[in-house]
Amino acid sequence: MAAPEDVYSSIPLNERATHKIWKVRVEAYEELAKLFKNSDSESDFRFYEGLMKNIATDSNAVAREAGLTTLNAFVDNAPNPLRTRASIIQAVVDKSFGSSRSGTKSKAIELILLYIEVDIPDPIVEIVLAGLNAKQPKLVATAVHALKEIIRLYGAKTVNVKPILKTIPKIFAHTDKDVRSEGTQLVIELYRWLNKAIVPHLSELKPVQIKELNETFDKLPQEKPQQERLLRSQVAAAEAVAEADGGDEDEADEEKEIDTYDLAEPVDVLSKLSKEFYTGLGSTKWKERKEALEGLLEVCKTPRIVDDNYYDLTAALAKV
Repeated sequence: MAAPEDVYSSIPLNERATHKIWKVRVEAYEELAKLFKNSDSESDFRFYEGLMKNIATDSNAVAREAGLTTLNAFVDNAPNPLRTRASIIQAVVDKSFGSSRSGTKSKAIELILLYIEVDIPDPIVEIVLAGLNAKQPKLVATAVHALKEIIRLYGAKTVNVKPILKTIPKIFAHTDKDVRSEGTQLVIELYRWLNKAIVPHLSELKPVQIKELNETFDKLPQEKPQQERLLRSQVAAAEAVAEADGGDEDEADEEKEIDTYDLAEPVDVLSKLSKEFYTGLGSTKWKERKEALEGLLEVCKTPRIVDDNYYDLTAALAKV
């Protein structure tokens, strides 16, 4: 019996890539991957651009994994892969993150890392974070793992970690142990970059979880992590600096610490005061004044307070 490539080789490549027989699609995906790796013609990429989402959502598990190799080749070499970014990343999170095939998941994460490399992390992180709401625990666990890899490779100075920090309590409250395990690895990676700046973001975890994390933090090596993978814009900037023979500015930037204040969400202190606060603060009984002040101190235990009009509060405090 003739092999699929012999029988269907006369069919145009774009038609083979959408053929009803999955083995034919696999052959087409492999051919497309070779084309994308070797072509420097924008027309080649533009012609097949419309197929990328179909490849990302292939219903056959083997074909979808082969398709991810094609997608990686496309994003790595296309002159402008960003037109496909939103649709492909969403499809990859939905269809490949929950796969039982380790090859599929690793290729899916590499695709995400490539999309970050060619542009910026924020749009990718946003879509991956949405994966935390999935019902399938395997998908959620892979999404958490992907976030960890994004931070590990690109660093907390390139990746805006604030949206990720907000999800820590949700991850650690998940009913699936694999999700929580991946969450532990994510927090460890965040700690490597943020150090003590991460502590306020762990306050909603269970005491035993905080205790276990702190014990792990104490065992981590002291050396500062380094960004292992650069955005293409960073590569271009580094090359420009090298040509100008002035790398001091870059080195100085690397030494800047990540500020706890910058990572914190502003807290509306006034809205958190009890209704009896001002009454207690103005009481003739010192114990009631003390209780009011202790309540204020508790809500002020935050790295960052929202900008507001604090005249009434400061005037009342001045009388104490």
